[in-house]
Amino acid sequence: MRWPNPAERVVLANTAWLVSGLATAGRFGWLWVVGAGLAGGLLSRRSPRLALLAFVVGVAAGQFSNIRTREQTAIALPPAYDALDVVAVTDSSLGRYADAWAVARPIAVLVGDQRREWKGPDLLLTLSTEVDLVRGGSYRITGALLQTRFEVDQVEPLASPSDPLTFAGNALRGHVLSRLDREIPEQALLAGFLVGETSGLSESDLEALRAAGLSHFVAVSGSNVAAFLLLFWIALGPLGIGPRRRGVLGLLGLFVFAVATRWEPSVVRASLMAGGVLGARVIGLALSHWVALGLGVGLAVLVSPGLVTDLGFQLSVAATSGIMIAGDSLPESLPTWLRKPLGVGLAAQVSVAPILLASFGEIPLFSPLTNLVAAPLVAAATLVSAVAILTSIDPLIDLAALGSGAVLWIGRTASWLPQLSTLPAVGLGVAVAIVIRWPRSRPPVAFATSVGLFFLLFGGSGLSGPAVAFLDVGQGDAALIATRDGRMIMIDAGPDPRQLWEALRRQRVKALDLIIATHPHDDHIGGLVGLAGRLPIGLVWFTGDRHLSATWNQIEIEMDAQGVPMQVPIVSTTVVLGDVKVQVLGPERHYEDPNDESIVVLVEGPGVSVLMTGDIEVAAQTDIGPLDVDVLKVPHHGGATSRISWLLATTPRLAVVSVGENDFGHPHPSIVGALADAGVEIQRTDQYGDIVISLEILP
Repeated sequence: MRWPNPAERVVLANTAWLVSGLATAGRFGWLWVVGAGLAGGLLSRRSPRLALLAFVVGVAAGQFSNIRTREQTAIALPPAYDALDVVAVTDSSLGRYADAWAVARPIAVLVGDQRREWKGPDLLLTLSTEVDLVRGGSYRITGALLQTRFEVDQVEPLASPSDPLTFAGNALRGHVLSRLDREIPEQALLAGFLVGETSGLSESDLEALRAAGLSHFVAVSGSNVAAFLLLFWIALGPLGIGPRRRGVLGLLGLFVFAVATRWEPSVVRASLMAGGVLGARVIGLALSHWVALGLGVGLAVLVSPGLVTDLGFQLSVAATSGIMIAGDSLPESLPTWLRKPLGVGLAAQVSVAPILLASFGEIPLFSPLTNLVAAPLVAAATLVSAVAILTSIDPLIDLAALGSGAVLWIGRTASWLPQLSTLPAVGLGVAVAIVIRWPRSRPPVAFATSVGLFFLLFGGSGLSGPAVAFLDVGQGDAALIATRDGRMIMIDAGPDPRQLWEALRRQRVKALDLIIATHPHDDHIGGLVGLAGRLPIGLVWFTGDRHLSATWNQIEIEMDAQGVPMQVPIVSTTVVLGDVKVQVLGPERHYEDPNDESIVVLVEGPGVSVLMTGDIEVAAQTDIGPLDVDVLKVPHHGGATSRISWLLATTPRLAVVSVGENDFGHPHPSIVGALADAGVEIQRTDQYGDIVISLEILP
């Protein structure tokens, strides 16, 4: 292991105290305050005065940032205006399901023929998809402020970015993206490798990469910075430039690359480290990696205090520190080709584990192995695609796409592997610490750890039928119906692809024979975005084309591209899968409200019946009439849109409310109270998590 020496510790300690001061002043969270303070305390015993000074500077910088933010947000948009002149803070990007969006900083307001300077808070702009805003460009916009966003009607370009380095960075980014077809997933991933642009990847692919521990490859990290500098210096080679001039040009190149990658936090960290080393060499000094890390992090958070809470920046700093400490700590008896990349992967995984657990509640167990396989593919694909774009040799892009396609396959496959939640991860960490502290304990600890991992990997079988599982997917609906022979039906998919994918992984679902999309509201179908192609889908039922949405349009495109058949079922349509029967009860007619036009199905198992109601309200409930069932999925998340007499007439023994944190008052006390007074047991997904009910016998 390579720990920092005393001189390096001084720099790192001051950086830690600086971050602690920023976190204290900016109220960025107790974890940062405690963590940075503890690190600073352990490292700064030889420089207490410098540590105190760094802490004071951090507090001052944090307070200044707070004051600046309050001043900006206190400025209201003038009551009368004809147009605004703005500078784009971000590129325009496609919204998740609908219009494009961008963030812009206002610089002037136009009222009639008068133009006066006005520096208000940054505005979130919603745009038509035809508009293309480029970071740093100036634009004149017209439209209206609607609550938290500015809805743009017209955009008039005023000027491109004025400084040559920003212009060069934008040009580089634009050239890279123009050569890649981001509607093809493999080429969309290449855009992520090269400039960190992931808008072409589906939500489910992004979640798969995260669950497999591969998402850092599209964050553009230190390896990308190193590769860029290498190609940059190779291009400068014929000019015969000396080392110092090459270092100066390298600094300029780093700025261009940071612009091209839109100041990805990991690029900021890596560029500042590399820039510190290059700058020191230009003036004849040598900086160690630890000093470069400390100075780079300190400068970054002073300029932009918000980086303290940026997850990408946190992970980048933690991973870099772990690799520098323990990246070369595996036994030398291992082959070099295995020892170094596996050691780097393990060191990075261990160092970022606390942050991942705090943010996601789990860490990818097999991340070191997936990275071991994926890393050379990423490096080769990145290099080949960069050469292809620079030389305009299109067949090389297809060659690079083979590598990125393999990485996608690894991510999609490994995303099904078990994740370590907080308790098992802490247990594994304790086991490793015991082995390091008491080497003789290695055999029993290794045995106990192996047994624990075995049960983690093979101890659960997921959902087994006949049963229904109401999935905890937040404020939305999603349920699975499993037959005894392993076939699977999903009714709705919740609001978010990531939450749905996590739920499917929890229940170890590998294929869906039937998906029923009850109606096209995002809290019921949003999770379907990107699902086609991730696992086999036999058939999709939906409500027809009367109440469609941008989300559903996207889902239809994806299903069609994968050859998934789609049908509109009519009342009395019945499907029998094994020992489970599903019968369509509604909608009986067209309704003005999409909620009433939900597909309603009766699920009957060997001994238990379940009424799946979507979001139907009084009109549809009246048309369907009362039913006698064992389990009722309470309509519309328990909202006060149901007729209580109808709910009670279904005579359920158990009522399930699929609900999450919300501002709608779901479930409504009148609904819950009426069911409880009637002796109906009530279970909620926000309280119970996934609710699994046998279709053979109700407890």
